[in-house]
Amino acid sequence: MPKYSWNMALGSKLKTNKIFILVLICIFFSQSAAYAAKGGIHIPWFKKKEKPQIERFDEAEEIPSYTQENILDTPVFDESQEVIKEVPIKHDKDAVYIKSINISGNSLVKTEDILNAMSAKTGMLYDKELIKVNLREIYNMGYFSEKIKAVPTVTKDGVIIDIQVEENIPITGFVIKGNDVVSTKEIQGILAKQVGMPQNIVSINKAINEIEEYYAAQGYILARVLNIYDEPDGTIFVEINEGVIDEIKYSGNTKTKDRVIANNISVIPNTVYNDQLMQRDIMRLYNTQAFGNVKRSLAPSEKDPTKYCLTIEVEEKRTGSISIGGGLDLTTGLFGTASYQDRNFLGKGQQTSLSFSTGTGAIMGGDDVLDKADFQANASFIEPRLFGSLTSMEISAFGTSWASFQVPLATEQRYGGGIEFMRPLRNYPHVTAGLGFGIEYDKVKEGSEKKAKELFASVGEDFSKRAEQLDSGLFLSATPSLVFDTRDNAMMPREGVFVMGKLKGAIGVAGDHDKYLAVTGTMKKYFPIAKKSSLILSARAGGKLAGEMPEFASYRLGGARNVRGFKEGHVGRGYGFVSGGLEYRTPIPFLDRITSNQMVNNTRFAVFVDAGQIIDSSLTQKLYGWPGYAISAGVGMRFFIPGLGPLAIDYGIPFTNVGRNNSKHGQFTFFFGESY
Repeated sequence: MPKYSWNMALGSKLKTNKIFILVLICIFFSQSAAYAAKGGIHIPWFKKKEKPQIERFDEAEEIPSYTQENILDTPVFDESQEVIKEVPIKHDKDAVYIKSINISGNSLVKTEDILNAMSAKTGMLYDKELIKVNLREIYNMGYFSEKIKAVPTVTKDGVIIDIQVEENIPITGFVIKGNDVVSTKEIQGILAKQVGMPQNIVSINKAINEIEEYYAAQGYILARVLNIYDEPDGTIFVEINEGVIDEIKYSGNTKTKDRVIANNISVIPNTVYNDQLMQRDIMRLYNTQAFGNVKRSLAPSEKDPTKYCLTIEVEEKRTGSISIGGGLDLTTGLFGTASYQDRNFLGKGQQTSLSFSTGTGAIMGGDDVLDKADFQANASFIEPRLFGSLTSMEISAFGTSWASFQVPLATEQRYGGGIEFMRPLRNYPHVTAGLGFGIEYDKVKEGSEKKAKELFASVGEDFSKRAEQLDSGLFLSATPSLVFDTRDNAMMPREGVFVMGKLKGAIGVAGDHDKYLAVTGTMKKYFPIAKKSSLILSARAGGKLAGEMPEFASYRLGGARNVRGFKEGHVGRGYGFVSGGLEYRTPIPFLDRITSNQMVNNTRFAVFVDAGQIIDSSLTQKLYGWPGYAISAGVGMRFFIPGLGPLAIDYGIPFTNVGRNNSKHGQFTFFFGESY
């Protein structure tokens, strides 16, 4: 019974399986018939890998069309699609790769340049989207119209891609309009490489930037390319607005007349604005010391929007002063002084000054200088713009009475005056030419005949030569000069060059009838270091060229303004000299963190080396046996005193040729201003 029951159950199960298998076979044949009708037979339920379908497509419909009404407008594409820079090659038997890329339609643009602009390369996996990106890359070269097509062809070895381009009209030449300060030749030089090539929006816009940058480098910061358009023959017209000043306005000046500011401004209406010249004009206005602040602003002119209005805004400061004071000086000893000056006299930009001083006499002058009280008086008037021109005029008068530093053991009285004209050379903006005329009465008198005789006797010189030392009289002189100045600041320079040369011709018309011709030259080069430090290289030379120069007009070395560390004139005296120096100036560390006082923060510590030599010694040199040449080094401080300028206090130590009248341990010197 159990056996029977098992057989019956098994038979029933087999019957059911047969029915199930029969159903599967029917489904198999029905699916096969369906796929066969579609062109193939395969085993159902196993997905077949579809062969890539290569489509022909025309990218012209996807690239927006840009009118060329103004070819300055560079097309901007929608780059929302990812640009495929590199497609890894898949080792898949059904993958399709790029066999080759062909370029057609180009005649002026090199095929290799087009291929280099494409990210798709031979051997890469073919990707339609990548080719679309490449068409954009080709179009962005700028040489072609929007009619760019990519036609793929399938071969058994891969896909051949034919890129069809259409070049823009070739450029046959450029016509420049509106340029005046920059020559057509210079502008054509920037554009020349595009002639003969298809019009290229990208290259033209780049050239326009180069043109404007070239203008700006010359100081013409307002220059702009206003318009650019092409003609059917391939000629491209470039219109330039160089930035002409229509009018100039002044503001902030209440005392100063407009014409005073205008006289210091080289920019004039109906000329092209140059910012480099304007910066020099602003510095010139500062140097008048009539203004605490000077600004310039530019805006389109209300009368003519194609031109500009220049506004000069100034902040006036007090220019007149009366001072009474005193101090200590090596040449005048303890002294008292009274002075009046105005750097903007009556608001006309003229400068006037008047000063008197008297002192106890030279200190630390040595045994060749008498102990005698001195007196000095000076008056000057400066017209910086004579008759509104660039020529300046200075009229001066002076009188002095003191112990002579030129002739030993003698006194000097000098009275005279002069007039000097200075004018910058228009074609050489950093060069100023000058011409001065003077009249001077010099009276050199014996100060101590006894000491003088003892001096002559000590070296075996005939005392009759003393008369030659005391020669003096009335002299007329003429002095032409040239100055080259690129300093960033006349009072406290850190950068630039100052070079000055003077030729002086003098003739005696009363008393001593000597006449002579002499030349002197000065050079200073300022090298900025870090933010506030500087290195100064200086050189000076002078000498008699012809005639007989009286001893009171000779040169001396030693002292505050040449070889420091020596007493005044104690390196030597003669009718020619050369000298030089090297000086490093730097702020005192952390001083600006302690105080914000500008005068204190302008203080500088200095280290220097000086050297000099006398040429063609005078009789005084022989009498005292000074070395004639020397080298010294030392340290010092520089203080900027408002109204007076920089004050230099130095301590120098002689390295060579100390001599009998100089201290081996060094010498203090001090003076106002820069030594030139």
